[in-house]
Amino acid sequence: MAMSSQPLHNVVNFGSGNLAHTTQAYTPDLAFFDHPSQPAATRSDRIPGCLKPSSKWWSDMPKSHRLFDRVQFKQILSEVNRYMAQSNTRIGFILTDKELVPIRKLAEKGHVEIADSIPWDACGQGEDRPQLTVLLALWYLGMLASDDQQLVMG
Repeated sequence: MAMSSQPLHNVVNFGSGNLAHTTQAYTPDLAFFDHPSQPAATRSDRIPGCLKPSSKWWSDMPKSHRLFDRVQFKQILSEVNRYMAQSNTRIGFILTDKELVPIRKLAEKGHVEIADSIPWDACGQGEDRPQLTVLLALWYLGMLASDDQQLVMG
């Protein structure tokens, strides 16, 4: 049986969003992007992310009694959605000082699916009480970023 010479995953880096190539004037705060050995003009932003203070955005904002909070929640989601659209990717995230919230773009224009919040203070509790941590979730996003089949909007 012949083995494919194509790697299963691409080498990606995680860092400032300005290290990834963007096609428009919008630059995400953070990004998983093609390896820096790639020329900057071709270093695609594979998973864009927004970095926000928890005083400006939190995952429970839709439950707030204040209209401003509910509007602000949607505005930040719209920002991530714009980054995903310009990068032609279907995964993004919001990271605050209190939580990580992964986001997936759905096939319907402008619709996103928001994963459960992962708090920074979450820690693995052993086999009987496993719990996803922010660092493990970021690693998993990096693995998704390295797999072309998982990212591109079809």
